[in-house]
Amino acid sequence: LLPALPARPSDSGSLRGPFGLAWRLHRGPLAGWLAGYVFVFAAFGAAASGIGSILGASVPLRRYLLRVGYQATVVDSFMSALMLLAILGTTAYATAVVLRLRTEETGNLAEPVLATAASRIRWGLSHISVAVVGSGVLVAAAGLSAGVGYGLLTGSVSTEVPRLLVAALAKLPAALVLAGLAVALVGLLPWESVALAWTAVALAEVIAVFGAALNWPTWMTDISPLTHTPKLPGGTVSAAPLLWLGGIAVVLGVAGLIGLRRRDVGDFGPTLRVTFTLRDRIAEYMRASREISESGAPSSLAQPPTSLDRRPP
Repeated sequence: LLPALPARPSDSGSLRGPFGLAWRLHRGPLAGWLAGYVFVFAAFGAAASGIGSILGASVPLRRYLLRVGYQATVVDSFMSALMLLAILGTTAYATAVVLRLRTEETGNLAEPVLATAASRIRWGLSHISVAVVGSGVLVAAAGLSAGVGYGLLTGSVSTEVPRLLVAALAKLPAALVLAGLAVALVGLLPWESVALAWTAVALAEVIAVFGAALNWPTWMTDISPLTHTPKLPGGTVSAAPLLWLGGIAVVLGVAGLIGLRRRDVGDFGPTLRVTFTLRDRIAEYMRASREISESGAPSSLAQPPTSLDRRPP
């Protein structure tokens, strides 16, 4: 056995508040995501230089890429689809970071933090800030890596890097909307928040990936915030959708923080009355089934009386 090593007599200054603690908890996963983004998008960016010849023999794949990318050229469509892929992963990352609030709450890890001078608002903002900053770092890394990978092979690094960086950052408000929805669910519907947040992410991403390719109706594709961002590179940029998405994200986040401040902290079961009713009915059915199985023994198990059981007259 190795001897126990003495710890430092005092903690570092960064751990004396909820923001430093949240950064310490999330820096490892963020580093892993960042390394994966740099490698994957640099490789895909380098592959974009020969995407025309790669897709030359596949007409359906070429048609799908043009529909998803919303661009006239294959290279711009591929880059636009690549930025869509970046925001899909970023959305999942931001949602997972926000839902760490619920994990700490149910695992009794929030109580030691809230027992200090830290308020619930600061505790919630600590994880939300990591989700926002981490999402920005990931999409920026995707745009920079794709621009460098493509620019090195085409000799246009100075042009492609800023172009793809802007294309990636333009997708960020959509991811923040879904992260804000997760914050609102944690604050207002804590027991159902994890299932509802991941359902919303899955629905939004399925619509973004397959909606345009399968010609789904507009009212259905408009449900996903991922379809309201500019289709870059090659498309036009409008500030109105970005402002609307940013405003919705802020409203959802504020609503979630208000709910987190007012409700009880802990795992107290379902929040919605419908969920309570369904849970009670299932429990009643299981209890009734157990009582019937315990009281009603099968007749085949009954033993006939023996001679020892008969009393003499």
